[in-house]
Amino acid sequence: MLRTVIPAAVVSFLACWLAPASGQTPAGGSIQGHVVNSLTGTPVRGATITLRGPYAMRVLVLGQPGAPPVPAALQTASDEQGDFQISNLRPGNYELLQRHAGFVPSTLENIGNAVELLSIEPGQPILNVVVKLTPASVVTGKITDASGQPVQDAQVTVIRKVYTVAGRPSYSSAGGMVRSDDRGIYSASGFRAGTYGLKIDPPAALTQPGDPSGQAYTTTYYPDATDADGMATFEVGAGAARNVDVKLRKSTVFRLRGRVLDADGLGKSGRLQLLRKDGAAGTALGSVSSNTMDGNFEISGVPAGSYLLVASPTSATERWSARQPIDVAANREGIRVQLAPARQIRGSIRIEGKVAGSLAGAGIELCRLNSGVSTPSVPVKDDLSFSFQAVSPGHYTVCVTRLPAAYYVKSVVYDGKEVPASGFEAAADATLLVAVSAGGASRLDGKVLDAAGKPATYALVTLFPTDGIAMSALTGVTDANGTFVFPAVRPGQYKVLAWEANGSALMLQSAGMDALKPLDAKSATVKLKPGGRETVQLNRVSAEEKERAFAVR
Repeated sequence: MLRTVIPAAVVSFLACWLAPASGQTPAGGSIQGHVVNSLTGTPVRGATITLRGPYAMRVLVLGQPGAPPVPAALQTASDEQGDFQISNLRPGNYELLQRHAGFVPSTLENIGNAVELLSIEPGQPILNVVVKLTPASVVTGKITDASGQPVQDAQVTVIRKVYTVAGRPSYSSAGGMVRSDDRGIYSASGFRAGTYGLKIDPPAALTQPGDPSGQAYTTTYYPDATDADGMATFEVGAGAARNVDVKLRKSTVFRLRGRVLDADGLGKSGRLQLLRKDGAAGTALGSVSSNTMDGNFEISGVPAGSYLLVASPTSATERWSARQPIDVAANREGIRVQLAPARQIRGSIRIEGKVAGSLAGAGIELCRLNSGVSTPSVPVKDDLSFSFQAVSPGHYTVCVTRLPAAYYVKSVVYDGKEVPASGFEAAADATLLVAVSAGGASRLDGKVLDAAGKPATYALVTLFPTDGIAMSALTGVTDANGTFVFPAVRPGQYKVLAWEANGSALMLQSAGMDALKPLDAKSATVKLKPGGRETVQLNRVSAEEKERAFAVR
């Protein structure tokens, strides 16, 4: 199971403060600072400064289950000289976020996979905080048709290809969707420097064949691919503008017509998407039109291939969905998309062996493998039971969050079977059993170095079990000195890797251990004996190394 580990070396410097004597109120603290353009050093006026807190911890680990609740926020704006001040702050630790139109939103002291918070002491000001805002990058260009004429109202999305799981890329929007104007010109902004691609959805009128050839326009990935795998990428510098023109090309396309039906066989309206067959996020294509009254739909501009029809409600109060594979080699009529009610999953935690403390505060999350999206954490009750009321169909892994440090996950069984690395398919009326133990726990600690041989601050550390108990995988983060500690690990054999990029052991292992073989040179294999302790030193896998290794399958 994935568990966020705040290593001992991090815990040792978590800020604390003494409660005042009865009847006394601690003097409020304050923060004063200055906002500047990171490229020019000039003051930035009108920047929104948000201070969230106080948190109990000194460091926030990013992107991991079990995150603490987001506390209240205070806001102010920088003045003409770029100066700001927030006063009357309660003692504790605060996250400072900054935002301004034309700049990339950011968080102060975001280092690696964590954020170091600002510590406010009673009556003590923090002075001269320098907030650096980086100008947003811009991608602009012209969309034309096969004859070179401008295409108006094309939807253009700047996207990033992300490998959360080896060989299974997903595609995320970097700055929202923009439309081309009557000259075919588009302009997208608001994102940081990096490597990007483009996804262009032509207007609906261009997705309908105008002659018997069946040729029309479809979703295009830069420069001229009809599948996301064929998308090329380009670099955009910090605060720079990059011109990228795209000429759409015609291809043979088909039309899909059908109806979405509820459990009673009646038409049902909702959100309908045609995704690539693996359901990867960001791969929707075709022009979708639907009747909100009777559930009838039409999707035009679809090339031949295998896809996944996904239906979901537009209202947060409704609990149904559908995920239906479909092969397209010709126009299709009479398609029926049958909705299924959300699953209810009940379960419990069983403590094996000696009880080593209460499990109060522990929670359970389900993470969907094809999107990386987790269900909201549900609490473990006093009788050690838990339940999910509305789980959409799909493949999931199981994560125990906020598990006391003395315990480790021994096994996870769903519907009577041990959950493998590839996860489980949510089914109706099945139960989930999580076994935890404190008996014979092993300890693993170590150090992570970057490419220069220096301590890797707040690097991700993952433990992958190689003996078949997949859900005992663990995720942690190094401290400011590059060291890490897993105080309670299920005895067994593990592959250990450290990463620059964010992620989770459960997601990374879901494609199988063979997917990690290209990174063997940077991994360590350890055998943890009951009650034993091992120490390892790792060289961090850079974001580029991970990208290269995971792209080859």
